[in-house]
Amino acid sequence: MNGEDFKRLEQIVFDFKEEVKAEFRHQIGIQSEHFQHKLDIVIEGHEVLRKEIQDTREELSEKIQFVDFKVETLSQEIRDTRKELQDTRKELSEKIQAVTSDLKAHRQDTEAHPKIYQVKE
Repeated sequence: MNGEDFKRLEQIVFDFKEEVKAEFRHQIGIQSEHFQHKLDIVIEGHEVLRKEIQDTREELSEKIQFVDFKVETLSQEIRDTRKELQDTRKELSEKIQAVTSDLKAHRQDTEAHPKIYQVKE
């Protein structure tokens, strides 16, 4: 092997190295584009999920507010019903007391006139 053969071999090796580098850069570029495409898909998926989560949050917030309104309405109705029941209980108690007083007075009157009225138990 002489100097010229060595230079030619060196040129072949250099050209081969340059081809390998070019192919490597090309493959890295393809992989980079492929990775970027996949990354874009992931980002798009995250944006869709974020939107769905936000929509669900807003929907749940509306439903919670509606349930709160219903609970407050029911609480007010319960308070009103409780007051009505207390008023009715008081009225019934007063009426029972009046009937009791009337019966007591009637019994005393009946016992006071044993010949006219007879009390049987």
